[in-house]
Amino acid sequence: GEIPVSFQSSYETLLDDASYDTREIAFMTLWKTFPENQAKYLEKAKHWIGGNDKSLRIMYLTFALLSVDNQNNDSLYAELVTYTAPTFESSVRQNAITNALSINPKDSAVLKNLVNATVHHKGEVRYLDVRRSKANGKLMVILVCLHKDFPQLPKVAAEISQIPEISSVILNYNPKKTNVILGRNDYVVLGEDHLIDKIGDVEFRISPKSFFQINSLQTPRLYDLAIKKADLKANDVVIDAYSGIGTIGLSVAKHVKAVRGMETIREAVEDANANAKLNGIENAQYVTGKAEDVMPRWASEGLKTDVIFVDPPRKGLTPEFINAAAATKPKKIVYISCNPATQIRDLQLLQEKGYHFDEISPVDMFPQTPHVESVTVLERTEK
Repeated sequence: GEIPVSFQSSYETLLDDASYDTREIAFMTLWKTFPENQAKYLEKAKHWIGGNDKSLRIMYLTFALLSVDNQNNDSLYAELVTYTAPTFESSVRQNAITNALSINPKDSAVLKNLVNATVHHKGEVRYLDVRRSKANGKLMVILVCLHKDFPQLPKVAAEISQIPEISSVILNYNPKKTNVILGRNDYVVLGEDHLIDKIGDVEFRISPKSFFQINSLQTPRLYDLAIKKADLKANDVVIDAYSGIGTIGLSVAKHVKAVRGMETIREAVEDANANAKLNGIENAQYVTGKAEDVMPRWASEGLKTDVIFVDPPRKGLTPEFINAAAATKPKKIVYISCNPATQIRDLQLLQEKGYHFDEISPVDMFPQTPHVESVTVLERTEK
């Protein structure tokens, strides 16, 4: 915005001695408020030319071209256009494209780079995901790639395989322009298609797309607390909602009569059932589907649920899940949360459905960070 004349000299000082962001704000404010001094501000900003911040360089070039003295300066404009090329990081490129088109909306070279930036991908490896087993130290390397194959892949895999702990290299195919990191399909380049890790005394087979607690050495404390607070009985039937690869349900299985779980990711369900077999657990079974759809179906088939364990993502529970869980009428709901804000919201909704709780117990899963897990046991109120 504009500033009073009395602030002019203070803002001009910021052009020489301030952070990049502050300089940028000061420059644009002065440019707008005192147009008669634009030539002077451009002169003061010249020392930005030799700096390393490309965004400031782009801003200087843009404002120079907008000034009366440089509107037809081909060399300045040509330099601005160079920053629209795919060789620059996306934030720099998009900034340069926007500014260049504001000066010359019909520049075919810039428009071509705009199409390239918004439609086409360049390169092969988009992300690198490394998973390590705390149980045996083995590593799984997942290359998230634009194509299912590329000429350098054998050499890349061979180089990675020189690391002694490597047990598998996986190519995950994700051609979509999206913020979702992993695509649908995995291809084994070398080694196994899974890792083996442990939580407590239970072993788990982990596929590339399957979720597994990062701090697997602290996870037994979390699960043991949840099991203790649930006060499980030998004849209890437990539902493991949002089950993933069965980490909670299989840890619970030895304490109860039966565990039934569901998960929307097919590969995770396959892992969960394989993990039950791997550990010789015969009273746990997992299916693919949404909990809010599966639980009512099981209830209609006569399954009597005593306890529901739920460990949702950070966004918490959906209203549909809460309605379905309450309709199933378990005696208890054990809520393990990684986000206190959404947990409180959900606990209030569950209270409205006739469930009450006495306390929330935190567990420090990620020391020296602001993140915390917590366990709450809700019991059905007979009213």
